[in-house]
Amino acid sequence: MSPNLRAQVVQTVSAPAYAGGSETEGTNRMNSLLQDLRFGLRMLVRNPIFALVAIVTLALGIGANTAIFSVVDAVLLRPLPYPEANRLVFLWSTMPSQGGGIGGSAWPDYVGWRDRNQVFEGLAAFYNGDFNLSSAGSPPELVQGAYITSNLFQVLKVSPSFGRLFTGEEEQFGKHHVVLLSYGLWQRRFAGDRAILGRDIKLGGESYTVAGVMPQGLPFFDNLPEIDLWTPMSFAPNDNQATRNNYFINLVGRLKPGVTVAQAQQDTSTIAKNLYGEIPGTAGVSSRVVPVQEQIAGDSRTGLLILLGAVAFVLLVACVNVANLLLARFRATERISNPRQSGGQPRAHRTSGNNGVSPARRNRRITWLVAGDMGNRSAFVFVTCVVAAR
Repeated sequence: MSPNLRAQVVQTVSAPAYAGGSETEGTNRMNSLLQDLRFGLRMLVRNPIFALVAIVTLALGIGANTAIFSVVDAVLLRPLPYPEANRLVFLWSTMPSQGGGIGGSAWPDYVGWRDRNQVFEGLAAFYNGDFNLSSAGSPPELVQGAYITSNLFQVLKVSPSFGRLFTGEEEQFGKHHVVLLSYGLWQRRFAGDRAILGRDIKLGGESYTVAGVMPQGLPFFDNLPEIDLWTPMSFAPNDNQATRNNYFINLVGRLKPGVTVAQAQQDTSTIAKNLYGEIPGTAGVSSRVVPVQEQIAGDSRTGLLILLGAVAFVLLVACVNVANLLLARFRATERISNPRQSGGQPRAHRTSGNNGVSPARRNRRITWLVAGDMGNRSAFVFVTCVVAAR
């Protein structure tokens, strides 16, 4: 066997074989990427004005799109954090004699809809209020709360983090001195002490027993305002608030499986007509059934979609402008680096680095990376400001 042939055989036998390619292939690609990034950074440092204009232009477009889409996703696209939230609806009272605008309901109307309807799996009521909270060892604090019927969280299908929900008996006046705490209030005011269950706190100078703590991050519909605690809705005998002289109670229901909003609308309107037909001399009240998701989005849906389309167009314009800048810069570089100045070297070898990646392409990579990072950071700041403004 000749020496050359023997050397080839030895080299072939000793060379490691790997399924799917060489072990060093991934390392080479990573080194090439790092080299491209370093080259791109050097190019940007050499042309700071070009780099600044390109990065800021892209960052504004990316940041605006990310921020607005985050808002659209939270308000319009993402479902509410309740099981089967698509079956949740608000039931509003309307007065045709006063223009038909929607509003709160009276307590007797809630009772009538609750007891006579054929479309709801459950119908609950609530209204918001302020509470002067005081407890041993802490100064008094004004907090936002809500008065609720005992079945509200059953309708929402939400269970407490620990403890229990209200019972129907606790809606009776005199037995209503129980309270549910939000997770945030429990942590902030009571340092996350699980022994808070069964203890008394003062609300408006009256003692309320803590029955439970609700889950962390639980929003109460649109969370405007953010609710810190809940107590049973209860009215004293002959309380004027429990009459048809006051329309202030919000109603939320869960539709039975297979029931549509239109069917619920027809059923509740018929009940309202019958209720007020039993009361001589009343102008009457009708109903309006609105899905909870639609109600929370409100009139902002159209505006948000228009705004999303506008910022998408801004990003398109930004991309076109940066593409024009890169094209103009590439042509300028070509005029300088012509074949004669480079000693007749072929263009492919002259403009390419490792793996045939041109300097212009490396420059574009680093520009997009930096601009994307700046855009995401600016979007985060914008969304944080929006949440804080709420």
